[in-house]
Amino acid sequence: MINLKGKLANNGSVLENDKLTNWSPFLYAVVINAKTSVETSLSKAFLIDTGASMTILNASLGYLFKDSSYIDIFKMNYGDGKYRSLKVYDTKIRIMSKEFNILAALDENFSFNYSLLGITRGLDIFNHTIFNLKKRNYLLTIK
Repeated sequence: MINLKGKLANNGSVLENDKLTNWSPFLYAVVINAKTSVETSLSKAFLIDTGASMTILNASLGYLFKDSSYIDIFKMNYGDGKYRSLKVYDTKIRIMSKEFNILAALDENFSFNYSLLGITRGLDIFNHTIFNLKKRNYLLTIK
């Protein structure tokens, strides 16, 4: 069994002790283009998003896929009523020297400094996704 543990990061938006805070689950991984093996030199932040159906890579990771053909198109709606057509790529993420095959859509207009780790061939590779908000940590397990 593989256990991946992490801390929740203060991201700023829930009322706690009369202060506005938001404890968000971030995971850090090297991102790899599965077809060309081009990878990031440093780990990149992913918000673990159990409400996202697809993993979304932010605009800063576009260079990984510039010479690759995409495998599908994903229609994305961030809740603003506007759909975007995003190219989907076979991708790998490396976490603590372990590589995982995932699908990821690249949003070249997604300007946050993190990406979203969604469900489909992303979080669903893990057997358990556990959040402990009191201890402000998370646990992902794979059997």
